[in-house]
Amino acid sequence: MTTTPNLATDRQVQYLASLWEQVARGAIAQDRDNGPEAALVLRERADDLLTGRLSLSKREASGLIESAKNTISHYRRQVSTTSDVVAPISQVGAGLYIKDDTIYKVILSNQGRLYAKRLVPGGSRGRFEYAAGAIRTLTPEDALTAERAAEWGRQVRKGHDGSIQVYCACCGAELDNDESRDRGIGPVCYRRYF
Repeated sequence: MTTTPNLATDRQVQYLASLWEQVARGAIAQDRDNGPEAALVLRERADDLLTGRLSLSKREASGLIESAKNTISHYRRQVSTTSDVVAPISQVGAGLYIKDDTIYKVILSNQGRLYAKRLVPGGSRGRFEYAAGAIRTLTPEDALTAERAAEWGRQVRKGHDGSIQVYCACCGAELDNDESRDRGIGPVCYRRYF
């Protein structure tokens, strides 16, 4: 992109595109329902800007840079004011994780805050209970894969009556057919998550 006195400089363009990417990631972390759509729009605008399909004046670029920086600061303030239940924006997103042989479900609350629940298997359906502080210990490397779920689900657990029980790694329900037991995941959860 060549620079004329009135058009945004290459440096402004690159900086704005990088800020929009940060805003896009923050939007996804803060709003599970509308965030991905907003992120897609921002990423398309950044692509248009970088390829020259969108041109801005220096003044417009400066205004958009300030706006993006303010949005990023807003996301960071939300994270820091709720540090007891929120992981940093770049740490983990909503989904299933396994750490120290415990399954966690990371959920985005209506207030845009991430928090973790611990799986308590048993009965026809397991349950998830709030796990205070667990969100801060989870990393992207702890994401639950089909292989890790199968390993967890196939662990031998004995019931009160001495029977062997196998639970779904995604919902904690007791598995009652051989295919699901081998996989460590029930058919509904397998379709939903994998």
